[in-house]
Amino acid sequence: MKVAILSPTIDVANGWGNFTREYCWHLAGQLDFTLFLPKDYQLGKEEKLPFPVKCILPEFVPEFRRKNNPEPFLKPRIKVSEFDLIHSLVAFPYGILTHRIAEAISKPFIITTHGSYAVIPLLSYPDRELLQEAYLKSDLIISPSNFTAKRIRKYTRGSINLEVMPDAVNYQKFQSPCDISSLRKEYGDNRILLNIGQLKPRKGQDILIRAVRIVIDSIPNIRCLLIGKDGWDGFLHSLVFYLGLEKRIIFLGEKREEELIKYIKLCDVFVHTPCMIKNKFEGFGIVYLEAGACGKPVIGSKSGGVPDAVKDRITGILVPEGNVRATAKAIIRVLGDEKLAHQLGEEGRKNAEKLRWENYVSTMKKIYESVLK
Repeated sequence: MKVAILSPTIDVANGWGNFTREYCWHLAGQLDFTLFLPKDYQLGKEEKLPFPVKCILPEFVPEFRRKNNPEPFLKPRIKVSEFDLIHSLVAFPYGILTHRIAEAISKPFIITTHGSYAVIPLLSYPDRELLQEAYLKSDLIISPSNFTAKRIRKYTRGSINLEVMPDAVNYQKFQSPCDISSLRKEYGDNRILLNIGQLKPRKGQDILIRAVRIVIDSIPNIRCLLIGKDGWDGFLHSLVFYLGLEKRIIFLGEKREEELIKYIKLCDVFVHTPCMIKNKFEGFGIVYLEAGACGKPVIGSKSGGVPDAVKDRITGILVPEGNVRATAKAIIRVLGDEKLAHQLGEEGRKNAEKLRWENYVSTMKKIYESVLK
């Protein structure tokens, strides 16, 4: 069996890239495959990957409906006839390209989807027609959550073969010991809340900040650390100043992977409360699994695919979307109940271990075999 895998990136700073890198890295040595990336992708010369890569795909575009020309995706000049199956790790636009390639060589194809990026193209012309055709013709669509699956079905007119398969986490990576003594010294006896993710409206960091304003009345020794690229035009910084939380909310910017693990192991509670804005939603939430892999209790929102990543009152606590008071109440509850925090953390660890990449890849190999049969 030979599989052609398509993706726009393997950059770990990008959600798609991190998924692609982890998937291909764990698949390497178990299956004959080649990863195809855009022709303009800059692959580091010093980087040694345990799998073959070809940078020959059309350049990535987020949509066709304005100035982008869809022709390279509709009439591909990519020779992959030696492959038995084509698999796109994103829906748009490479799901469309995958469909056209597979159709040209009469081979089966699979599309893996990721949250709102698999749905928004279905809302406008001509993206809707092109992606819908790919969905309808695909041998299998893989969705990370039930919510994402429902949205895809809602906007795809016709019968599709879709399977819900939760995203995976590199569980073993978070089991390695690391020295966080310097961080403990820096933050002293403060209780630490942690949020990781790009700072933007649908990620809901404003909900967390407003909740901290309530929490400090009950738990004064608290610090909330926000890790991620700031793309919210200074709004969150202004909000922190307005609420007088300059010493409570700490913006740490982007961090390397090894540093992220240290901060997760430092925190008392991981809090991520996204919300749905203009059809943009959290498709799953691997960060919850990463926190769980470190044995940390998590607090999330009942939004998008989050309930598939966080089992309410088992691996964490889910609060209503956009509800500041409920978020504050959940934080106070977990910080004030050591037994509950430990229980949630341990269940989160078990869940993360079950959803580790080794199991994901094993399932995907069976899916490949099933599709080929």
